[in-house]
Amino acid sequence: MQLPEPCPECAPYGGNWRMTENGMRRCTCSRGVALRNASKPPVPQAPVVPLPTALLLAESLAVMEFFPADAMARSAIAEEICSICRSESEARWLCQRMRRLYRKWPGVIEMRLVYCSQGIPLDGAVVNSISPHYPDGIPSEHTAPFKQLAAPEVKALPAGHSVSADTRLETAMGIAAGIQRVKDLDFGAPATAEEIAAAPEWLRKLEGYDS
Repeated sequence: MQLPEPCPECAPYGGNWRMTENGMRRCTCSRGVALRNASKPPVPQAPVVPLPTALLLAESLAVMEFFPADAMARSAIAEEICSICRSESEARWLCQRMRRLYRKWPGVIEMRLVYCSQGIPLDGAVVNSISPHYPDGIPSEHTAPFKQLAAPEVKALPAGHSVSADTRLETAMGIAAGIQRVKDLDFGAPATAEEIAAAPEWLRKLEGYDS
């Protein structure tokens, strides 16, 4: 069962609660009503996802750090997937969401919480706790869970600068270029009158052109 979208009152709290004078309570919107109904004693339903399929999907979670290596633990995780998901496509979605949201295995309670952020589990056991990893609610699928760095602002160089806005660095780079030019003059053909006239004053003096 797909939960309705959260309203403005419960959206800041992951769509699970709203703030009232008496503390956090279920919202009065359609999503809150669905969550209240889900909190009623669940009606037992037979698993839809075959256990072998769930076992394969559980293996895909091993890319996360600290995922259990023990076969019994992985079998328990697969059984939890069968208890939660209403179809094989939901099971694939859940495992994909877990891989995208977490670098380290957070446990089966957190996995159920991820599912509950979008729908009511097959067994009706809705998790009402707040995620320690996402205290503001499980991120939307349309929002990146990790902050993206803004591109650095590139400013134009001041007039007369070709390398850096820093005057000292600009001067140092000019001197380095001049020294290379000195080497070229030392080992190349004699400088022409045009090259001498275009050279900076300090270079002309260094070369003895200005006495």
